[in-house]
Amino acid sequence: MAEPTPADPVEYVAVVDEPGPGAPEVETFTATSEADLEAQIDELEAEGTVVAVEPEQPVAALVDADPRSAEQWGLTNSAFSTAWTNGFDGTGVRIAILDTGVQAAHEDLAGKVVQGIDYYAGSSGDPAGDSDYGRVDANGHGTHVAGIAAAGDNAVGGLGGAPGATIVPVRVLGAGGSGSSSDVSSGIIWAADPTKGNADVINLSLGGSSCSSSQQAAVDYAESQGVVVVAAAGNDDVNVPIYPAGFEGEVIAVGSTTSANAKSSFSNYGTPFVDIGAPGSAILSSYKDSPGQPPNGAYLVKSGTSMATPYTAAAVALLLQHCPAITNGSAAGGSVADKVLATLQATASPEIAGLGASLVQAGALTTVTCPT
Repeated sequence: MAEPTPADPVEYVAVVDEPGPGAPEVETFTATSEADLEAQIDELEAEGTVVAVEPEQPVAALVDADPRSAEQWGLTNSAFSTAWTNGFDGTGVRIAILDTGVQAAHEDLAGKVVQGIDYYAGSSGDPAGDSDYGRVDANGHGTHVAGIAAAGDNAVGGLGGAPGATIVPVRVLGAGGSGSSSDVSSGIIWAADPTKGNADVINLSLGGSSCSSSQQAAVDYAESQGVVVVAAAGNDDVNVPIYPAGFEGEVIAVGSTTSANAKSSFSNYGTPFVDIGAPGSAILSSYKDSPGQPPNGAYLVKSGTSMATPYTAAAVALLLQHCPAITNGSAAGGSVADKVLATLQATASPEIAGLGASLVQAGALTTVTCPT
């Protein structure tokens, strides 16, 4: 842990589990000395159990730029239309998008984005304020991710993997696509809290190199609430975990594939880190307002494990609609995340050479015998 000095104060993040029911709280504070740090931790311990304390850490959206247009091949390769034909479109499932915000007025997302929360504005003074509750996006990344997951079946633009699902926007990244571990941790806890975000699935198309104890505590809370967390495996073409995807057993780590069902050149890889593959190269989706495109009608092709992750979140939404007992407590044995991951992997195909995982298959998820 970094040692603060008066000349070089350090910002810290703590997760505090206060007495009584309810979600843990994420606290941030600045310390100017080791004694100051210890004193502030003592104050927090007077409020409740301090689950984690660490220096603030950076996180960023995980995109690999790609100018090629390939339309929506991912829906075909992962057989989403089969799931729709089987009667499953994600209706009743809430997907939290922790990202740069979501442009709620976009033609492909209109009426699908409920009130969320903006943690980034509160911590940074960013001009896109928290009065918009996460429903603005100055970067475009979150809007792109949301469209892949759940763009509506409305005869305009594209189509999301779970077009009937509800989008819960949680803004934790700014216009530059970066943010802090404390905002991500706060966002995970808020999204998983049944009295607040009430999410069934949390999409994290972001990450950083450090193993954050505050994010670990937040993911632990999400798991305790039966919320499925999916996260991008990273775009460095290495067999090295990034976080939060690297929290093995609690987060489903998603690698990226191409239209030829091959490993995307940029995707991180390796067993046991990468749990599942999903389409992530040259993906067309909704985007923020852009020059030359109509207001609330912009689209862009982007690549990255950031794009593969919402395809997986959509597939999870279809599975949860098909097998609601996974989350309502009537299915026994193992966590919700364990059951969902086992089902994803059992139905995935083909195996993607060099990725360490197979391709998610949404259609098969809607005919599988539900886990018990």
